Amino acid sequence: MNEISVALTFALSFAAATLWGAWRARRFASWPLLDRLLALLMPPLCVLTAFEFLGPFGNAVSGSGCGWMGNRVTPALALAHGYELYYGPLTGPIIGMIYGPVMALAYLPATLASSPTGALIVGSLISMFLFFGPIAWMHLGGLVRDTRSRAPSIVGLLCFCLLSLGMSSIWVGFEVHADPPPPLA
Repeated sequence: MNEISVALTFALSFAAATLWGAWRARRFASWPLLDRLLALLMPPLCVLTAFEFLGPFGNAVSGSGCGWMGNRVTPALALAHGYELYYGPLTGPIIGMIYGPVMALAYLPATLASSPTGALIVGSLISMFLFFGPIAWMHLGGLVRDTRSRAPSIVGLLCFCLLSLGMSSIWVGFEVHADPPPPLA
């Protein structure tokens, strides 16, 4: 896709989401003002967050963000093909595994992909789940059936996603790795 088609897709999606949000806010006219405002903002925030996710995810999958993703999925592939993770100094292949076995186990589903690119995409999706999943669970896990309590939780999650996407260390949410994010400067 070229830049014009992406911009047009974003503009149309954002406009449609804004109209849907306005319809939702009008539909729930009996709600307090803050709840109606959240109902109005939620659909456009969803579209904005989705488009913001495309940049780091695309960089991670294309390899333009970090050239180490292939090396980092190697321990999981080695484990799936019957190799040991750790060998002595004079035996076995050099896998380059300097972490504990949890990393290899966490990325083991990436070995089900049929191509190296597919393994990197699955690995990136696993990283996204490990980074954003706990926060999503905290925001959405305890939702009750009351529709009004959903909007603040979803808007809070979307704000977290947008704020974290603006950080320079966001690569940890999209690339195969075992390292925590670096401290903020």
